[in-house]
Amino acid sequence: AVLCVLAFTLDEKGIPNGVRIKRSGGTDYDESAIASVKQYKFEPAMFKGKPVPVQMSIEVNFKRY
Repeated sequence: AVLCVLAFTLDEKGIPNGVRIKRSGGTDYDESAIASVKQYKFEPAMFKGKPVPVQMSIEVNFKRY
C-alpha cells in the first residue's frame, strides 16, 4: 500500500483549499491524491455556531494489486 498525507485549509463552506503534500507517496500518487481531495466536500468546522476555516490533514491510501 502507498500512503500520502495531505494538508489543507478547510474554508467556511467545507471546501479544501491550498492542498499540499505533507508526506509523499511518489509523484504519480501525490498528484492523484491532490486531485481527489480537491473534489471532497466536508461539513464546515463550527465555532460558537458559525462556520470557521481550519487547518486539516488527511491520509490517502492506495492499494496496489
